[in-house]
Amino acid sequence: MPALYDTFLCQEPARQDPFSVINDPENRTTLLQAYERSAKYFAQQNRIRAVERLQYEAALLHLEDCQWKHALKILVPLWQTISWRRAGWWRLLERLDWALRKCARATSDIETLIAVEWELMSNPKGHAGEPLPAQLILMSQAQNSCAPIVISELLISFEGGLKPISILHHPAAAPGSLEDEDADTHQVSLANAAGIADNYSLTDLSLTPLSDKLVGSSDLTFKAGTVKVFSFDTQPRDAGNASVASIVAKIKHQTFDTEIVFSEKDVKTNQYVWDDSAVGLLRKEPGVIRKNSVEILPKPPKLQMQIPKMLKEYLTDESIMLDVLVTNEEEVDVKIELEARFRGLPELVPRPRLLHPSELQGYPELGLEDFSDDRQRLSHCTLAIGKMSPLETCTLQVLFKATSTPAESVFQLKALYHLVSEPDTPVSKICTYDVIFDRPFEANYDFRPLINPTPWPDYFKIEKLHSGSQDNGTDAGGLQQKWHSTVRIASFARDMLDLEELSLQPVDAHDDITCRITRSTEDHSEGTTISPNEIHESHFVIITQKLDLDDRESTHLNLCLEVRWRRHSTDAASAVTYVAVPDLVLPFGEPRVLASAVLSQDEAEMIALDYTIENPSDHVLNFDLSMESSDDFAFSGPKAKLLQLLPLTRHTVSYILLPMTRGAWISPHFRVWDTHFHQTLKVYGTGELKNDKKGISIWVDANE
Repeated sequence: MPALYDTFLCQEPARQDPFSVINDPENRTTLLQAYERSAKYFAQQNRIRAVERLQYEAALLHLEDCQWKHALKILVPLWQTISWRRAGWWRLLERLDWALRKCARATSDIETLIAVEWELMSNPKGHAGEPLPAQLILMSQAQNSCAPIVISELLISFEGGLKPISILHHPAAAPGSLEDEDADTHQVSLANAAGIADNYSLTDLSLTPLSDKLVGSSDLTFKAGTVKVFSFDTQPRDAGNASVASIVAKIKHQTFDTEIVFSEKDVKTNQYVWDDSAVGLLRKEPGVIRKNSVEILPKPPKLQMQIPKMLKEYLTDESIMLDVLVTNEEEVDVKIELEARFRGLPELVPRPRLLHPSELQGYPELGLEDFSDDRQRLSHCTLAIGKMSPLETCTLQVLFKATSTPAESVFQLKALYHLVSEPDTPVSKICTYDVIFDRPFEANYDFRPLINPTPWPDYFKIEKLHSGSQDNGTDAGGLQQKWHSTVRIASFARDMLDLEELSLQPVDAHDDITCRITRSTEDHSEGTTISPNEIHESHFVIITQKLDLDDRESTHLNLCLEVRWRRHSTDAASAVTYVAVPDLVLPFGEPRVLASAVLSQDEAEMIALDYTIENPSDHVLNFDLSMESSDDFAFSGPKAKLLQLLPLTRHTVSYILLPMTRGAWISPHFRVWDTHFHQTLKVYGTGELKNDKKGISIWVDANE
């Protein structure tokens, strides 16, 4: 019969935490297979756009894992046949182009890189600080009998972040190739007007005052019916929308001066690109809608930032130092300032710090550095790198200490820089990394009482005891209790960890007790290596004592487990993690029954079993003792007994057991009935005795 699982109370892992499913390599493979099956299904339904979206999502998963070849194998055929281009979905197409460009660069696919770069340049968008190609087409509609018209200057004005352009008449400028006598093309080189004033006569420059504009020259002689195509590159200054405001044709004649103004409404949009080819001037369809306006995007950063060893998951409390590689892929020198921050809840984000390699000399103990200076109290930090030459690489270090509680955060690395040649054009680049801080350990605890060999004080000499403790200068004079703690610690990390030191410490101890914790002689957990999901045991002995002998009220002890550990690598820093421990209840005023057993070394292999009954109260207590018979063992000792205990006294009842079975647990049923409070006292096993609901159990080895 197949197993049935109820998920209405506890959902499947994929629904409970979808982010962990996506980040897991095995689940990512499952997700890619689901994309492939869904794409085949939608292809059978002829839902092309759904297929394209699924293929695009699958490629993005490969990009996140830096699987460049797998992503390129999906993106190239998708890019060639994508319907987004025909539908005019330019924003979506641009995302696809940039993803394909990234893959082509990573795999050195020059052919694909050139093709996608051409499409990105053909989009009706530009970037601040980068050349923006444009064409101005003028057609003469004069009669054939008219003399040629010579335009002295063409002045193009824009709305937005483009400088005005002035094209001056220069008859020496050679025309380009001709398709026929009535059409030619000119490539106009533009430069700042103030920088080229010496190249033009005062007469030319007097037509338009020198200002913040671009100036070039070309042959502006128009015969009747002539078409001239002027191609030039302009450079946007700011992000935003830019459009043609007006075009002014200035004619200076011997007898008159005139200006022909073309407003924005008079300028027609040409849906073709004119290209000077080997056979003449040809018209080509650009593949995108041509406009007299353009959207100027912020300057795309060519600065590259990488953190090669950045992990998606870190452990709480560990100190992390990572290398940050900054490469200048701009064509000129740049000045850079770097900013690092974690985004999330203020109380659950680390405080990063950026350092030059030379600054690390002041931090020899990275794991002990608490980053307590003023800069580390901020949620972010900045570092001025300074000037970097083209293709120069700088290596920095980012330091941060993981949070003490599990949390999810986003690490953001932001570069603010500008080209030395363009100080007024700021450029920024942001890289983000999803980071999870998870606890490295989980522990459970077992507390069991031990028989304290220290003699109890005499109830009839309490005054003498008080005076003696005061004479000796001791603070604690009350009863003592001894406990044994077994700590089982499991590793939740994905890597091996070195356990350097484990210690059990009191937290917020009460004023009425003292506590001393030592490591048990049977504990050898320090200096060991723990593997993922492996469990290690540590043993501690806890001795507590009341300050006042008259104070015998029950209390509790707050404890925590301090674990000093490091990742299993030579360059890892030590970290300290505190694991919560449940409160230890200390019943100082209640009677207890403690059992201890010792296996004899003779051939009979008998067991010496002792029951110690304690009366820490101020009352005389009467107990009814009885030992039940069993088929598993024979015993020597009192079958039934009445016991009277004075205040602050304890008594031991001894038995000798002869096991009748081997290789099994035997469970003696020793009953202690308190005749004063009318209740049965629970028997607590010490040492290697097992405690269960019935009482205690003793393991008997099998005969060899």
